[in-house]
Amino acid sequence: MDPRIPIEVIQLINRTTWTWAKTYAKFAPHWYIVRDKHPDLFNTLAPLIDKYGVRKEFRKSGTFNNYLVIGKYKYWHYQIILNCTLLENN
Repeated sequence: MDPRIPIEVIQLINRTTWTWAKTYAKFAPHWYIVRDKHPDLFNTLAPLIDKYGVRKEFRKSGTFNNYLVIGKYKYWHYQIILNCTLLENN
C-alpha cells in the first residue's frame, strides 16, 4: 500500500458506489463519480492526485492528466469528475 495515501481515503474509495462510464466502455473503460454527489471523496482524493500523480498524455490526444495508482486502480480527475480504471485496461 502507498504510504502517502491515508487508509481513510482507501476506505472511502471502497465504500463509494462508482458509476460505469458505458459511453466509453469500448475505447476507455472506466468508472466515475461526480463531486456534487460524493464531495468527501472528490475533495480528499483530487488533491492527492494533483500532488502525487504522474502526468501523462491520454491516448495521444494532446490531453494530459495526472494519474495516481492506488492498488490495482488508476485515478484521475478533471473539473467535477473523478475517474478510475483497472490498471490492465491501459
